[in-house]
Amino acid sequence: MDYLDAQNRLVAAPEPLWIRSPKRVRVRFGGETIADSAEARLFRPGGPPVYYFPRADLTQDALAPAGRTESDARGTKTRFDVRAGGRSAEGAAWEYAEPADGFAFLKGMVAFEWSAMDGWFEEEEEVFVHARDPFKRIEVLKSSRRVEVYAAGEKVADSPAPTLLIEPGHPLRYYLPKTHARMDLLRPSATTSRCAYKGEADYYSVRTPGGAVEDAAWSYKSPTPEKSHFGYKLHIGMDEGSGLIRGVELTPANVADTDVADALIMGDEEAVYADKAYESKERRKRLRSRGINDRIMHRSHKNQAELPHWQRRRNALVSKVRAPVESVFGTLKRSYGYWRTRYMGLEKNAAEAVFKALGCNLAAGGSAVRRAGGASACLGGGLSVGG
Repeated sequence: MDYLDAQNRLVAAPEPLWIRSPKRVRVRFGGETIADSAEARLFRPGGPPVYYFPRADLTQDALAPAGRTESDARGTKTRFDVRAGGRSAEGAAWEYAEPADGFAFLKGMVAFEWSAMDGWFEEEEEVFVHARDPFKRIEVLKSSRRVEVYAAGEKVADSPAPTLLIEPGHPLRYYLPKTHARMDLLRPSATTSRCAYKGEADYYSVRTPGGAVEDAAWSYKSPTPEKSHFGYKLHIGMDEGSGLIRGVELTPANVADTDVADALIMGDEEAVYADKAYESKERRKRLRSRGINDRIMHRSHKNQAELPHWQRRRNALVSKVRAPVESVFGTLKRSYGYWRTRYMGLEKNAAEAVFKALGCNLAAGGSAVRRAGGASACLGGGLSVGG
């Protein structure tokens, strides 16, 4: 079953067992993104929903046969070990090679044990415990998809940072920052609308040389508190040689990793290692101008089917070097109980984050000696902590 009906509205009924998710879903393990899909399926068997991925959206060599099969009411499934970044999770993935009657849709799709993976992301936001069920909530997600809007033959908006609104019974909506819209082509309208969940919206009409479109856009000046973002996200820069944390930034949870990357670069680095989320032409140019070697992973762009072989190979090498930065987040959670914030306000929680990082560095002890002659920085972000 598809996620949208013939009128492009999100399916509102709670019954669908198998749906295509409209979200980009990523799975991280061993410092690498092992699954990255805009075609993931969500299986809703009655308990927590489970994501299934097409094999084409998994990284090469991420799965190795575990040598065992299991049978349940849905059929016979084959278990796989998950391998990436020098780590292995035994039997943490499975595929139904022989689905039972009524479950043929599972064939050829791969699922992962949620808790065995390092991180799960829906669009640009980390998700915890299990996949979110879209039929039980309204979701607002920051995204990195590029959205262009045309009206009357004129481009009126172009944004690489939309916000997705997923609301049962309504079309999938993309909300764009006003700075990414041609506000000179928008005229305030007398039309308003109200929603119990989202608040009151003001409307705009589009005026272009090619014509006019009435009430074509709207904006919520003061969304209701239920849809405000809460919690914080920790971003760190780590010395590749010693494993010590060199920089710490705590931001609101809706701030993307790439927005704080430059604050984690000290300027004395020999190289900067970072995953695809940090890639931009401007950042690569800035690193070169400062004499810092660019070791940021490449990502495919619009109309590019896949990365060239040399870029895929380079990404694999970079991922191995920066893999330890991911383990720091696990240490903060397991050893320091850093799942939730203890204070109100960004400043107090930022101070706590610094002390947690100092604790990690002290635990590393005398074996962590910073290399002379410069450092190589590994950037990482994604430990989200809520109040």
